[in-house]
Amino acid sequence: MQDVGMNRYFAMVPRGLETLISDSLSNASGPELLLQCLGEEESPRILQNALQKLSEKTSSKNRLEKDKAVRNWCRSPVGSLPLHNKLHVSVGYTGNGKSSWTCPGQVSGSVWLSAQTQHHQLLTSRCVGPLLASIHHGKVSSTDKNQSLSQIVSEIGEWTLGVDTNYRRSFDNALNLWKDHARKVWKGQLTQEDHSDLISRIDTNALRFRLSCVRENSDVPYTRAELLKSLMDHHGDTLIPNNWDWKVSMTNFDLEIVLVVLANGTIALGIALQPYSFCKSKSFSIGGVPPDVTPPYIGGSVLTNVCRLRPTTAHLLLELANVQHGDLVVDPCSGIGTIPVEAEGYFPVRSIGIGGDIVLDHASICSAVCAMESIAKQQQQQSSGAGTKDSSQLSVAWDAAMVPLRTGIVDAVVSDLPFGQMCLSSSTLNQLLPLIIVECARILVPSTGRMVVLCGSPDGLLRALEESSDYWKRPCTMVAPVNIGGLLAWVVRIERSEKTFNMEETSSSSRNTISNRIRSMAKKRDNRRRHAGKKRRIQSKS
Repeated sequence: MQDVGMNRYFAMVPRGLETLISDSLSNASGPELLLQCLGEEESPRILQNALQKLSEKTSSKNRLEKDKAVRNWCRSPVGSLPLHNKLHVSVGYTGNGKSSWTCPGQVSGSVWLSAQTQHHQLLTSRCVGPLLASIHHGKVSSTDKNQSLSQIVSEIGEWTLGVDTNYRRSFDNALNLWKDHARKVWKGQLTQEDHSDLISRIDTNALRFRLSCVRENSDVPYTRAELLKSLMDHHGDTLIPNNWDWKVSMTNFDLEIVLVVLANGTIALGIALQPYSFCKSKSFSIGGVPPDVTPPYIGGSVLTNVCRLRPTTAHLLLELANVQHGDLVVDPCSGIGTIPVEAEGYFPVRSIGIGGDIVLDHASICSAVCAMESIAKQQQQQSSGAGTKDSSQLSVAWDAAMVPLRTGIVDAVVSDLPFGQMCLSSSTLNQLLPLIIVECARILVPSTGRMVVLCGSPDGLLRALEESSDYWKRPCTMVAPVNIGGLLAWVVRIERSEKTFNMEETSSSSRNTISNRIRSMAKKRDNRRRHAGKKRRIQSKS
């Protein structure tokens, strides 16, 4: 029987980062925090098979030269390969040297992490994204494609009626936990009017709710909507007790009850602890990982055609960089500035965040940057009481290969690099990466500087390290595959060597490429000035 005297949570965390997230939660919450991964019984076997096949793959003679960079910069096998049952697995290692794996897919590429805290303690860590108050979790006999809809509905109904599960009491505890988050945590995310109306509905038990489903196996002969409808028709009174005054609302809901069905038979039921409907955001109703509405959240037309790193991922990257009080943190490819804003406004220790990107001269990007910084400053002002908290966070339009900072002054480089898909082509990215890595080596403090990057593939990054190998310590302390929103990505962490930077010692090809980029940027700048001048003359004549 589960301990109903605890606050019980579960969360969808990126596969590959579950260990880091667990460590972060334990450090923040203390030894009383209990953590467990749900439905991960097969994970060790998958990792062992992947490591064995990867070792056989990399030992072949025709791959020795291609994998030279991996051998030089990685302490254990790194790569991707297909396994049985159409499972494509990527293998790497974490900061403690242990091997890790992940796979693509929003649900299959996520780990369901269960957490328990003391009754008075709310779990509010920024490293956790889609968080739910746990009602119950268990297992059904099978969720494969041979199981009918009536069978799975019957089995789910059995554990809601089981005396040994104390289901009704667990539901009440989860509901009270949701109410605590709505009263205390959501207050800073909702408008004053919305929060006041919500508290009024909580006090009168006139809530608006919806039921959503996240399912891993899509080969079953019934849809998520059919599963939820059948559950409510047959077990609605026991699945959601004490809801006589509640109203169903598919869009303007107060609380969202989520059913999770994994391919191995694990079933979990919880209440979402993020105000998705109030943020006008998608929720678990999409059947996968919902958007990250962790403050500062901006949505709507501001983010149209704009890629944004999740704040929870940015927080984890900063933790990997071991950011200390007063550190200068730089993101050379900052986009709309998620990492610099997180470093300065929301990270536990106070640091200085500077970010830049060559796209910051575009109107759409600039509007998103301004919106994010404005929301962050407003929330900091509310949290700090009277007066506005001083901020040195800065976003600059620059070329990542020519960062306008002095040599050897940056403590940590933390960045979400282009993946070579939406922002740049893969060939252009492979030409740019060596220049970015050399520039990061230049601005980082020798010996103590460290670099943590999120990238689409480690191969190009590791080859780029070869061109400035004297300025980096071997091997990389972490080369781990992670799942970000269903897509495969890699986290690479490496430390700066003691060698003082000398541009004359870089390769002549890199110096020539940088010179060409300077000339190209100057030409574009002059063309923009001529175009702007011509436009002003036309407007003055009219």
